[in-house]
Amino acid sequence: MKKTALFPALLLCLVMLLGVLSLPAHAENDPVAAGVCGDSVTWTLRTDGLLILEGSGATYDYGYYDANIPWYSHKDAVKGIEVCSGVTSIGTYLFSYLSNATSLSLPETLSSIGDSAFHYDSSLKAASLPESLTSLGSGAFMYCFDLESIDLPDGLTEIKMNTFSGCRSLKSVEIPAGVTEIGREAFSSNHALEEITLPEGLTVLGSSAFYWCESLKSITIPDGVTELSGTFVKCEALETAVLPDGITYLHSTFNDCPALKNVNFPASLETLEGGVFYNCAIESAELPAGVKTLGAQMYDNTGGVFACCHSLKSVTLPEGLQKIGGRAFYYCNSLTSITIPDSVTDIGGEAFRDCTHLTEINLPRSLKAIPSEMCRECALLKTVTIPDKTAMTEIGFWAFYKCPIESFHVPAGVTRLSEGAFQDCMHLADVTLPDSLREFGYSTNHGGESVGGVFEGCCALESIAIPAHLKTLSSDLFSDCTVLKDVTIGNGTTLVSYSAFYNCAALKSIVLPQSLKEIRS
Repeated sequence: MKKTALFPALLLCLVMLLGVLSLPAHAENDPVAAGVCGDSVTWTLRTDGLLILEGSGATYDYGYYDANIPWYSHKDAVKGIEVCSGVTSIGTYLFSYLSNATSLSLPETLSSIGDSAFHYDSSLKAASLPESLTSLGSGAFMYCFDLESIDLPDGLTEIKMNTFSGCRSLKSVEIPAGVTEIGREAFSSNHALEEITLPEGLTVLGSSAFYWCESLKSITIPDGVTELSGTFVKCEALETAVLPDGITYLHSTFNDCPALKNVNFPASLETLEGGVFYNCAIESAELPAGVKTLGAQMYDNTGGVFACCHSLKSVTLPEGLQKIGGRAFYYCNSLTSITIPDSVTDIGGEAFRDCTHLTEINLPRSLKAIPSEMCRECALLKTVTIPDKTAMTEIGFWAFYKCPIESFHVPAGVTRLSEGAFQDCMHLADVTLPDSLREFGYSTNHGGESVGGVFEGCCALESIAIPAHLKTLSSDLFSDCTVLKDVTIGNGTTLVSYSAFYNCAALKSIVLPQSLKEIRS
């Protein structure tokens, strides 16, 4: 008889340890299932869909889409969540994927919420976190699509990575004064977020923290923040950004914010990299004296610091600037002129490509090379000013492709003119080549595009004197220079390559040197 009496009790304990006990349901608030989810925490799911946790201490931690979560088989039946007083910690992923839960009640005894605890609770409407809470895990409310309001406790000091990412119905958030750090993508893709006030004590604002918050209209960054990286990418309604004194580094911060017109440039700024203001509505930019670098684009075929700022009309670059990165001003088609300070030694490829209203550019004597495609298809560029004595040794391929330049004096010291450097400059009538020149680039292929000879298609060029010491006149060098009449080739040239003078129909006189050994068909 003792064995018979013990058996039901042992069976009940075994089921409770496994975490779930299915019970018959009759009345509206009768339990559907029950079990344990912590050493001293039990759970009950009622017929009305309310999931209740009772007990004391911490719950267990679980994993991503974990079938071991005790109410996993009932998750679609959960309509609301109530955690009772006594529970101190909610474990990782505990309430994740309860996509039909619309309400949440948390106790004042709660001190921590684990990572992804409410991940993908897509119907949850509101959450009020208790003042006792001091730790909120990363991704805690990620993809709570219907979440419209959240009350954060004063005890929080950090909002971690992805905490509210994808909460696309959240319109406003008040960040507690004690928060010093907001993690990466913490509020990313909050499409309805219109306003947010950042606390004065904030020192770290993570990369992409407000990525694609497409309704956010203005932002003021607190003084303690010194770096911003990709923070407000694709904030399409953002019109005004106030940067703090003390900020030193910006990387793709406002990339693709097409309404951004008002932004300040604090004196503390030193480095701008990637597409900081790519596709913004900025009309003018006066960079402070401390800026040393305008960095290159993030990836191939993306914009640099001011790329695609179609309203940008004027830029002041400071003395002390050392580098202008690739595509820095690509497709700034309202920019009419720019002076580059003497301190600049390096300009990246395509820096001014497709600046279709640029009429003049002044290059510094310290520049080591004119990069490939620097002014490609600048349809109004007529004047390029270069000092007589420079550090320049090379002009890159397609540097002035299809520019209406009328004359160009290649400075002394330049040793190479790359393929297509002046290709299709149809107004170029006067060219002076220096004695330092040693090489013409061959027509070739770059990135799937066919690049022609150095002066190919310069159909206003009538005469050219090629200096000594150039061993080879490269292929297509003067191809389609249809009015070229007189050519003098200096002594030292041994080879005239294929099609070097192809379709030079007006050619009347060519002086060949004694050094010439071969003219290729």
